[in-house]
Amino acid sequence: MDIWVLGDPELSTHDHVLRLVSDILKSAVPDKRWVYSDSPHHYTEGGIEVNVLNDGAAVEVLECGRIATSLLERLKIDPQCHGGLALGMGLDRLTMLRKGIPDIRLLRDQNVRVQAQMHDLNPWSAVSRLPSIARDISLAVTPGLSEEVLTERMLQAAGDNSDWIEEMQVKGRWGFSDLPVQAIERLGLLPGQENVLLRVVLRDCSRSITTHEANALYANIQSALHEGAPGAGYRMDLPKV
Repeated sequence: MDIWVLGDPELSTHDHVLRLVSDILKSAVPDKRWVYSDSPHHYTEGGIEVNVLNDGAAVEVLECGRIATSLLERLKIDPQCHGGLALGMGLDRLTMLRKGIPDIRLLRDQNVRVQAQMHDLNPWSAVSRLPSIARDISLAVTPGLSEEVLTERMLQAAGDNSDWIEEMQVKGRWGFSDLPVQAIERLGLLPGQENVLLRVVLRDCSRSITTHEANALYANIQSALHEGAPGAGYRMDLPKV
């Protein structure tokens, strides 16, 4: 992306060059330090190359300088009346630095879970190509628990395996009076509670999760979130079909 700023002759100073760079990097990568060095360009005077320091390594992200007098003259712009700055930045590199994306190929990866992360500046979350495991968990809980609260409790229950949880969705909610007697008894649903159906997707970034491991984690989650009658609830030792 190129930025050209044209104004009064006083704009063409080294201080204004550094101010423009500082404003851009403060917005793009606010937590990163940066350095610069001389870098002549045919369209600028006093050109510089700017590198962002990322884990001790210098990453070139932009070049900038004062618009060359010779260029203004070719464009029939009087250098005595006008001056300005020219800057070119690498949006791909700035995006990777801001989000912590490890591989530039991910920016254009067509994987749905990758593309879903390219619409904001939130930190990058690793996406595994390994198969996922999805199960539904039916719980008896206090009415009105938000998805955030349920997620927090689920992550606490997962403990060291919380990074296996790729996604959690609330698929449905039913009040005590909405369910048949058989479902209430099997769930251990108590008066005043509600039944919440959760879809929990597991995926590990480095290896496939075994069925035994998945069953154990789902059982831990269900046991921790269940608030109904002790010993009741749907068993999670078999996968849903």
